[in-house]
Amino acid sequence: MTAALKLLRPRGRQNTPATDTPLPEPPEHLDPVATLKWVEIVSTLQARAHDQGVMDLLTMYAVEWARWRSAEDEVAKIGAVVRSPQGFPQVNPWLSVSRQAHDRLVRLSKRLGIATPNK
Repeated sequence: MTAALKLLRPRGRQNTPATDTPLPEPPEHLDPVATLKWVEIVSTLQARAHDQGVMDLLTMYAVEWARWRSAEDEVAKIGAVVRSPQGFPQVNPWLSVSRQAHDRLVRLSKRLGIATPNK
């Protein structure tokens, strides 16, 4: 992916040229939403972007981001309250998926040292 090949620029040194170390490519199994989030965040990780443990955490973050985004889209589409098979109102199950993914995003963002997503 072209966006993932941007060169790293050391923090705090605005006038120094970028290093010759390209950013790693996103994992192939990520869906398009997760891939965009992965590329967005990897560029902020600077030198840590070449640490396999950090890359594993980032991949988990991107997957959770896509899951959270998908769940939020479903809630927006069908509402917070849905009808059960018996016809009774109930909380949309996608809200649970959204909350769980959001909680995991918060934990992963702390481990990565990045800002937490707003719900």
